[in-house]
Amino acid sequence: MSRRTLIAAALSVLASLPAAQAATRCADFLAAPDNFPLMEKFKLNKFRFQDRSGGFAPFVNVFTDLIGQPVHGMQFDPRGLRITPPGLSLSVDLRVGAFAGVALQIVAFDAAGGVQDTMIVPADNIMHTVVLNAMTAPIESVQVKGGNFEGVLNHVCGHR
Repeated sequence: MSRRTLIAAALSVLASLPAAQAATRCADFLAAPDNFPLMEKFKLNKFRFQDRSGGFAPFVNVFTDLIGQPVHGMQFDPRGLRITPPGLSLSVDLRVGAFAGVALQIVAFDAAGGVQDTMIVPADNIMHTVVLNAMTAPIESVQVKGGNFEGVLNHVCGHR
């Protein structure tokens, strides 16, 4: 068998194998009731959450957005919320919304503090799914700012 035939056979076998599933871990607030108070720093499903100290304490808010989508998430201080996934991530997705006329600025950072991706979520009273991708290095943390005291995070997922 020639080398070319061997390579073609190997590629054919590899192509027929099922795709490897990416390791994904998520955290949400569905187990907490409406108005449930949260600490400024806490862990949930191995994610670390840190709200800005000195502002109002984060809490769980449950309602329906402008187009009828359920909102059951963490309402946070507009000065910022830092989320650290349980491991370095190739992408992070969040379900977020801004409900007080001020957009959310979302930034993904690598371990050295470099910016990997950024997104702006409009203040349109609707929940949005945002995906941040690692550009040159894995994502170590995500920061969410803005929202004028009415920014809400429904869930976050880190993908390796």
